[in-house]
Amino acid sequence: MSTQNHLGFTLIELLLAISISALLGGMAYSGLDVVVTARERNQKADHRNNEIYLGMLTLARDIRHAYPRPIRDENSNYRHAFESEGEPYQLFSFTRSGHHNPGNIHARSTLQRVRYRFDGDRLLRDAWLGLDRAADNYRTTTVLSGVESISLRFLRQVASSDDYTDTEWIDHWIDQSLNPWQNMPIAIEIKLEFSDWGSVRRIFESRPMVLPPPNFKNMESQRRSYLNKIQTPS
Repeated sequence: MSTQNHLGFTLIELLLAISISALLGGMAYSGLDVVVTARERNQKADHRNNEIYLGMLTLARDIRHAYPRPIRDENSNYRHAFESEGEPYQLFSFTRSGHHNPGNIHARSTLQRVRYRFDGDRLLRDAWLGLDRAADNYRTTTVLSGVESISLRFLRQVASSDDYTDTEWIDHWIDQSLNPWQNMPIAIEIKLEFSDWGSVRRIFESRPMVLPPPNFKNMESQRRSYLNKIQTPS
């Protein structure tokens, strides 16, 4: 009986090998696609986390350096050191310290006027180049995006308290017409509703610890003297 040597593969073997290779390739691609998608999702989450963290850090840093220095606006009108809801879509504006000027390179103060406002789904920060400002002389940066709503509360000292140790939360900041060192909120509660993160609530202290304690006995005379200095043209 004669024997026949088979060289190569039969058609069935080739089809089987191609099918197995296609199956393994599809499984490998699916696994790689899952990994890439997860990586992109994690990168977006990390970017969002960093954005919210830096936004909260900016708020904390600004509010923590709130300083009781009133200003004059572009119309030479007197503006309190801290104001809330004085303009459309404005959340609050105030004077802050700590505007770095190493070696006094720039001819400006280390104090700065900032304003936070809500525009669409963004929390914006306006920073003026000077305290007693000119119109539109500010820079705008986006602090937080994807914000659906913002609510505020302010912690203040109760003026009727003899020792000014009592406090209360209020929804709208009201000028108490006291000494400028006292006419500042002690803390600000900010509640933000994000489209992707849900609700976030933070309380920011706004009373700088470096401020000298006010003289409550002479508060009214101090207030009048301070306002005369601010309101009297130089």
